[in-house]
Amino acid sequence: MSSPGSTPAARSGRPGRVRWKRFAFIAVPSLAITGALLGLTAGGVTDHWFGALAIFIIGAVGLVAGLLSGSRTPSYVAFTLCALIFLYSVLGG
Repeated sequence: MSSPGSTPAARSGRPGRVRWKRFAFIAVPSLAITGALLGLTAGGVTDHWFGALAIFIIGAVGLVAGLLSGSRTPSYVAFTLCALIFLYSVLGG
């Protein structure tokens, strides 16, 4: 049998508490990678490399701002802008 204080919830301090920094270090780069893939798709499929460059720059800025601040908001904003640029290049441009 294990001791009563050896459960993961007991070790983290508060049961059911999500470690947001750990999640942010996983979620922020994931959104940046998704933005880079959108940029490659916009550039390669529709031959709009200027839009792809904008997507890469916005994604990098969102990644750095998200990691430095510890917040996911810059990544969400960057991802939304990248998705809008992608949709514009595919549907309208």
